[in-house]
Amino acid sequence: MKRITASLKLDRSTTILGGLNAVAVEIWLPKEWSENSVKNFPILIFLHGRGESGDFKLMNSQSLPRLLGGDVRSDSLHHGPNKTFAALWPFITLMPQCPQYCARQNGWKTREFEALLELIHAAADVLHGDKHRVYLAGQSMGGAGAWEFAAYSPSTFAAVMVMCGYCPLHTVTCADDIAAKLRNMPVWIFHGQNDIVIPVEAADKMSIALKQAGNTKFRYSRYQWAPPPPDPRYKHLSGHAVHDLAFVERELPGWLLQFSS
Repeated sequence: MKRITASLKLDRSTTILGGLNAVAVEIWLPKEWSENSVKNFPILIFLHGRGESGDFKLMNSQSLPRLLGGDVRSDSLHHGPNKTFAALWPFITLMPQCPQYCARQNGWKTREFEALLELIHAAADVLHGDKHRVYLAGQSMGGAGAWEFAAYSPSTFAAVMVMCGYCPLHTVTCADDIAAKLRNMPVWIFHGQNDIVIPVEAADKMSIALKQAGNTKFRYSRYQWAPPPPDPRYKHLSGHAVHDLAFVERELPGWLLQFSS
C-alpha cells in the first residue's frame, strides 16, 4: 500500500479505496488505539471467501467483519455487531476485499498477496502496528489463501488460523509442499465435520501433512457440528460457518499473541 487516503480521525471502521494495486480494504482499530498511541498494536489480516468477492456488504454480514461491526443493520436478514467481542478484540484488523475476478479464478493469488504485503507494511508504519506480531486468518477460499499466503511469505506472519480451508495448489503434493514451508509456523485449523462445501477431509489432510513435516505448533479444532452462514440466503450451506465458532474461542487471542516473528 503506497498511501492511506482516509483520515484516521474518522470512524474506527474505515474504508480505504486508494493506494493498492489490486484490493480495497476495511480497517478496524482496537478500542485503545489512537493517533497518538505510544505502543504498537498487533495486526491481523482477514481473507474472506469466494462468495464475498467484490462485495463489502456481503463480507460485512458474516464472520469477523460482522463481529467487529461491519454491518450495523439489524433487520431479519442481518445480524448486528457483538459489542462485547469488539471491545475486547486487540488487533488492528485489516479486511481486504478481493475483486470479483477472485471468484472467477477461485482464489487469492500472487497479485493480491503483493498488494497485501504493502498494506501490512503501511499498517505497521502508519497505524502503530507491530511488524513482529502480524497474524493471518482466512475462511473457505480465504482459508486456502491463508495457506498459500503464509507459504508465500512465511517470515511475515507470527501465526496463522485457517477456517474451512483447503490446499490451494490442486496438485498431488500440495499439502506436503505447503506444510514443508510452514513446519515452524504456529497454525490453528478449524473445520466442521458437517461442512457440505469444503469436506473436513481437506483439513484432515493438512493436519497430517503438518505433523509429518515436524510442525509441533499446530492445533486442529475438528468440530462435530458447525452452523451455516448467518445470511438466510446461504442457510443451505450446512457446516460452512465454522468461523462463528473459531473467532469466539476464548483461547484464540491469547494463543495468537504468544507468538511473534
